[in-house]
Amino acid sequence: MSIGTTKKLAQYVSTVQYEDFPDAVKDGAMRAVIDCVGNLIGGSIIDHREPLMKMARLTGGGVREATLVRHQEKVSMTAAAFGNGALSTMIDFCDGASSPYGHNSIWPGAITVPAALAAVEVSGADGRTFLASVVAGYECATRITQSMDIDTPLQGDVNSRGTTVLGAAAAAGRALGLKPDQMTSALGMAGIYCPVPAGYRFYADEGLTPRADITHGWAWMSMTGVFAAQSAAEGLTMLQEQNILDGDRGLWRMVGMNTFNPEIITGELGTKFYIPNFSTKK
Repeated sequence: MSIGTTKKLAQYVSTVQYEDFPDAVKDGAMRAVIDCVGNLIGGSIIDHREPLMKMARLTGGGVREATLVRHQEKVSMTAAAFGNGALSTMIDFCDGASSPYGHNSIWPGAITVPAALAAVEVSGADGRTFLASVVAGYECATRITQSMDIDTPLQGDVNSRGTTVLGAAAAAGRALGLKPDQMTSALGMAGIYCPVPAGYRFYADEGLTPRADITHGWAWMSMTGVFAAQSAAEGLTMLQEQNILDGDRGLWRMVGMNTFNPEIITGELGTKFYIPNFSTKK
């Protein structure tokens, strides 16, 4: 039996090396990190950050292993991803991308960079591994998002943002040194945790004040991706004949899409990169 889409992607993102990247990809990874750090700093002076930082301390204060940026305090790896993910989306300047018809959207930098940052601090890996982890997260999230859609222009009825969580899982998993089967499990668990497409309801509701409350959702995705990677590292497995990105009952159906092209996920892995195309939100 041929290897499935999930395992092909997991094999790539778990073994990708910084040394194998073209210069444009290395530059893209550095730009993604700098952009995210800039957003973190901007978010760190917004009053609305306080309840989110308090949640990170309350839920992650028992294990001090990863840093909340600009607060100089350590919490658990998952809580650090949550807190820093919240800050990176606070001012809504983070980069983003959508599927061709716009029904599937991601904010890769704001979710994958905090995940990679927390995981690499725990694993003790070097800067090159950190940047490789960021690229792994971007490529994973972007390819998955581009592969699934609804075959009509965006009308506002279904708009999924949850696939971003798989980018966080890939970034954290690469930073933790997951093996391919472990990465397959991490992506599977992240897919199960992938939120249903409810975010559009709040963007369309002018009564939601402040809109920054949505930030909680992006922070949750970064935290959950790290949790999935950590779960796989600790031995939890999700290895099936049809994994999360395979078959006609895969993730694309779970998030309400009606078209899926797995070739977009696995085609030209290692030669075609999406990360050079991202930049700071205009």
